[in-house]
Amino acid sequence: MPDTSHARMELEAHRAAIDVICRELIANTLIHREYTSPFPAKMVIDVDGIRTENASRPRFIGPLTPDRFNPLPKNPIIADFFANIGRADTLGSGTRNLFKYSWAYGGAQPMLTEGDVFEASIPILKGAASAMGTSFSVDEVIFQMMRDYGYATVPGVAAIADVTGRTVRRHISALVAEGRVVATGTTRSRRYLLPPETDQ
Repeated sequence: MPDTSHARMELEAHRAAIDVICRELIANTLIHREYTSPFPAKMVIDVDGIRTENASRPRFIGPLTPDRFNPLPKNPIIADFFANIGRADTLGSGTRNLFKYSWAYGGAQPMLTEGDVFEASIPILKGAASAMGTSFSVDEVIFQMMRDYGYATVPGVAAIADVTGRTVRRHISALVAEGRVVATGTTRSRRYLLPPETDQ
């Protein structure tokens, strides 16, 4: 009898990531839109991921990262309204949440670009590691994800390495047993971290 519990949990994590990502993208579209522009807001969901385009009043031009953006709402009244009804968190949390949950959604980091048109892309990179060749093992993907984002998840590693969640769990369990990886959180929201002062 196949064990479907882990697959179910991964699906739930994926769905939770989609909920957060869509909430943040839609809130961003409304809070930061330049309403005097005739450019129509767009949100496209397809096999490649989720993409949005939205008229903006840029304070600078270029890519946004969690440590390189100015968390000032372009429409503060709308921002306050969303915060009051619980559809937006603290200022700047939207960008951080997109970077946090994009791994569970599609195994890749988001691409956010500020300009007269703000563009956001949350890609799905199925089999990204195998597409680049055999030089990236499952273990290497695990450690790279932890270096880049501070933690690794089973769905995120599985998406990049193009392997099953069961395969990822087997590799991570061995790494935990060796003391090279630390597990944290409950089964439903488990993450894997590098041990303190470890440089893999």
